[in-house]
Amino acid sequence: MAREARQSGLVASIKSSGSTLWRWLHRDAIRPWYHRSWIFPRDPNFAEKAGRLLDLYAREWQGKPLKDDEFVISADEKTSIQARRRKHATRALTPNDFPDLNTLAERLLDFQYYWEAAAKPFAWKFTRQDLTALLHKLNTPQ
Repeated sequence: MAREARQSGLVASIKSSGSTLWRWLHRDAIRPWYHRSWIFPRDPNFAEKAGRLLDLYAREWQGKPLKDDEFVISADEKTSIQARRRKHATRALTPNDFPDLNTLAERLLDFQYYWEAAAKPFAWKFTRQDLTALLHKLNTPQ
């Protein structure tokens, strides 16, 4: 990491031992060495478990294609995205915001219809074969 910091021009010089870099990382509570296990899966059944998910993305389950009315919904795809400030102040709705329950129902249905129309299925490109190739690459010394 110290070599990369020098070569990329991030710093003009840094001790070859990297102690300065370690001090920076500790001071800023950045500890990548705590989070590397995802790169090399330790679960012996990882390929099997991940393969089931990849099959779902390929619209298959237990070797059979999903029907046209069956969908895969993944709600936790973007867990690493940080929450950002709102552009506009949040304002809670009150009972006075709607003249009657029918108006409220119409607004809720409009919201539902909007999101049903906006959600678009997509084709997942990473397959079981891609996973097998990646795991082989990770397990092969370079």
